[in-house]
Amino acid sequence: MLRFDRGLHAVGLIGTLCVLGGCPSPKIGFDSPAPTKRLDAIALAAQEDDQESRIQLVEKLGSTDPAERMLAIRALEQREGTTLDYDHAAPQWERLEAIERWRDRIGISDPDEDLDEDSDAEDDEAPISESGSEPRSGSRQEG
Repeated sequence: MLRFDRGLHAVGLIGTLCVLGGCPSPKIGFDSPAPTKRLDAIALAAQEDDQESRIQLVEKLGSTDPAERMLAIRALEQREGTTLDYDHAAPQWERLEAIERWRDRIGISDPDEDLDEDSDAEDDEAPISESGSEPRSGSRQEG
């Protein structure tokens, strides 16, 4: 007679409960851990007409999942009437250029650009020498 281990029974029971609805399923959302729920969120956003869903769709153009990218651009095309030459299957550098066009179109600022502008402003300031005064133009700084 074949004897099953109690641990195996427990695993089987837990699996059965999950299948019958004991485990919660992931919710529909752009950040859902389940790919199908992210696709559902994109499809729902295609039917909306608000800025937040537009932003979410543009962000999905940068997804690593080609299905998400394809569905997002089709949703944007349906809503906006253009793809702005975005191709979900194009090389990443081409997609990034098109994403920037989309960001410009709907008024999203790039967080990386904000950081670059801050560092550029710091670079424009004249360096202060050890004596606490700014160097004169034409004078040589010792390092």
